[in-house]
Amino acid sequence: MNSKKLSQRLRLCADFVTEGCRVADIGTDHAALPVFLVQSGRCGGAVASDLRKGPLSSAGKNIEAAGLQDKIQCRLSNGMEKLTPGEVDTVLVAGMGGRLMGSILTSHPDVTDSLKTLVLQPQWDYEYIRKLVVSLGFSIIKEVFVTEHGKPYIAMKCVRSIQDVVPYSKAEFCFGRMSVIENADEYRSYLSRQLEKNKRLMEKLSESTGVHAAARLEELKETVALIKEALNQ
Repeated sequence: MNSKKLSQRLRLCADFVTEGCRVADIGTDHAALPVFLVQSGRCGGAVASDLRKGPLSSAGKNIEAAGLQDKIQCRLSNGMEKLTPGEVDTVLVAGMGGRLMGSILTSHPDVTDSLKTLVLQPQWDYEYIRKLVVSLGFSIIKEVFVTEHGKPYIAMKCVRSIQDVVPYSKAEFCFGRMSVIENADEYRSYLSRQLEKNKRLMEKLSESTGVHAAARLEELKETVALIKEALNQ
């Protein structure tokens, strides 16, 4: 398994992993990331964890096929329950909803408190995840935006904060802080398209009547204002 077999969004996550760290991939599925990280020399070893027996079995076969069974441990685990505090310094969680990701990060606070780095790629609920990691004492130092098969994704690298973090605005929690987004121009173009899309929806709803249409129109007005604020950073 090599970088060519990693999707673009997973390659982003791999690039965010600090060389030489001790990493656990939570929800590893087929262990593509741990195999790549060890094969590339970025990590000397890893833990591949999944809640489901089927994917973990596939992960074990892929690890064995790569000859890495002495360097990558497979663990049947609900989130981080099978990790001990200090065993790893980096946790990687990719390809799941933000709320589930949040549950993983908060269910075992002793493990989370021992971590130095989080590499996250939520499928949605970006505002929730940004607020959560900041509340857990991490700083978001890097984000990358990518579109894969027509779907937008954001990967983020968060490190344990050693100083007070400049407070995030609501727009920054919703859409990110432009100063840490590596491909900010590409992301701005995406947000600009979303802005125009929401404006068109507002025009249609303004012609509608009813409580639901009015409530949706107010939501869109707030979203438009937040996108504009994010673009003006």
